Amino acid sequence: DTSINLGDNIQLNTLTDLQQPLVYDWHPGFGLSCYDCESPIFAGNTSAVYELIVTDINGCFKNAVTHIKVIPDYGLFIPNAFTPNGDGENDFWQLFGNIKAIKQLSVKIFNRWGEKVFETTSKDLCWDGTYKGERLNTGVFVYSLKAVLTDGTEVVKSGNITLVR
Repeated sequence: DTSINLGDNIQLNTLTDLQQPLVYDWHPGFGLSCYDCESPIFAGNTSAVYELIVTDINGCFKNAVTHIKVIPDYGLFIPNAFTPNGDGENDFWQLFGNIKAIKQLSVKIFNRWGEKVFETTSKDLCWDGTYKGERLNTGVFVYSLKAVLTDGTEVVKSGNITLVR
């Protein structure tokens, strides 16, 4: 039995003393990379109980049950300031936290006049404080974020970003 955070994967390994060749049968098959292999990868979004039945060439079989608990880690940290000054520290505005749990993302950033200066749907977003190739001056910007996590949970946030040069 094991616990994983939402968005994580885990490989389920088997060990048996039955005679080769073996037939593997995982139930249920959802959330697994395969249901008839020795070591499937669990990439599910919800907790589940899996049973494995292994049958050998002589028709002998063994079974085992495992519980996988998915912890709904929705933690996203959205910074409210960054310093894109080229010193290698805090040069990009980006998301932190459980990024791998994001299935879909939409981020928009606006200046104080409501003009959109940045937009992306990439989970690997890194805004460098530029607009149309030009460095923006120190100021306060507004972001709007909408994310859909792998379990279907929707996260909607908005706030201010201070850009300091």
